[in-house]
Amino acid sequence: MLFNGKPAANTGLHVEQAGAMHHDENEGEDKPDVMSDKDEQVRIQFTQPGQYLIKTSYPQMSYPNSKTGEQPAADVYHYALTITVR
Repeated sequence: MLFNGKPAANTGLHVEQAGAMHHDENEGEDKPDVMSDKDEQVRIQFTQPGQYLIKTSYPQMSYPNSKTGEQPAADVYHYALTITVR
């Protein structure tokens, strides 16, 4: 994966199948389904045919850190891709 032509390693992606139950984002941590590797590659294995939504945010969404005072990035970019697996 690239962002502005630069590597975006260790970026989490969410994969959802159309018609599947969506998880409640308020329930526990919102953990990614897959991560890009050190070579910026993403490998997704689809077990069923159908339509899928693949989405990510860059930089990864974060919340203010009360211990360090660090604030989340001012600009966050959201990407989504729909594909059909046959």
